[in-house]
Amino acid sequence: MSSSRAFRLSAPLVAIGAALWGTDPLFRLPLATHFASVTVVLGEHLVLFPFALAMAAPTLGKLRRLTLWDWGSLLAIAWGASALATALFTTAFAAATPITAILLQKLQPLFALMGARLVLGERLPPRFALYVLPCLAGSYLVSFGFAAPANLTASSLVGPVCAVTAAALWGMGTVFGRHLMSRLTFREMTAYRFLFALPFLVVLNAALGGVRQVGHLSAAGGSVVALALLPGLVSLLLYYRGLAGVQASVATLLELAYPATGVLVGYLALHERVDAGQALGFALIWLMAGLLSRQKPVPVKTVAGATAPLGATSAG
Repeated sequence: MSSSRAFRLSAPLVAIGAALWGTDPLFRLPLATHFASVTVVLGEHLVLFPFALAMAAPTLGKLRRLTLWDWGSLLAIAWGASALATALFTTAFAAATPITAILLQKLQPLFALMGARLVLGERLPPRFALYVLPCLAGSYLVSFGFAAPANLTASSLVGPVCAVTAAALWGMGTVFGRHLMSRLTFREMTAYRFLFALPFLVVLNAALGGVRQVGHLSAAGGSVVALALLPGLVSLLLYYRGLAGVQASVATLLELAYPATGVLVGYLALHERVDAGQALGFALIWLMAGLLSRQKPVPVKTVAGATAPLGATSAG
């Protein structure tokens, strides 16, 4: 297949996958207002479990060849990026607004770069601090608009802090995924991520008293299934299938379908609005993410199918 034809097929897949992430508020917000965040995420993983098991079953023998460091990376992805990050993202929906949480998610590449420096010893891009400062300013504007810091309350910090922490965990999940690329394909990592997150979420729900809510979650079964499959599994598969055929800088542009769809859903279905401060803040964050994506990527030894770049999104 020619490179131009591959791009014509790949670019729409990236955009469609990113756009499907933007439908997340339609399903997550109603659930987050009636159930604990960890219970909602447990429900998602219960739906995804049979798909993950089917994908993982032919390659379970690979787990025996993983080192202790490999296992630590895999559990960090499952427990941190798949379980805790999604629970925090769900909390941000209820504590702030879905639009705020979605716009702040674009900070993920920044955390991925910092995590790669700490965990993998990779060099930061030149003048990295010049990218960080506008991102900090943009994050404040997305979270609080033009409000003065003196006017902020503790309750107003909960949603943005949860959203930024989720972005940080997803960014770190990308870093640990880079380490595992020499051992596992993306398909295998996705399957193991969901499989090993499930028992962790069961324990977490038991510790937080959310087990009793799991039975009641069946009343909203349609929303849980839709949340797990549409902005979850289907979007992820489409996005990564297309990502192999586009450059990171182009993918950054195509990923604008995610916040664009999220804002549209928030405006039309949830009656939310983006004020001037949030728009300016997101423009700063996206501009910095775009400039970072144009930096020369560090080569990574991978196995077939494990082509996710450092700044790849793993929301949901």
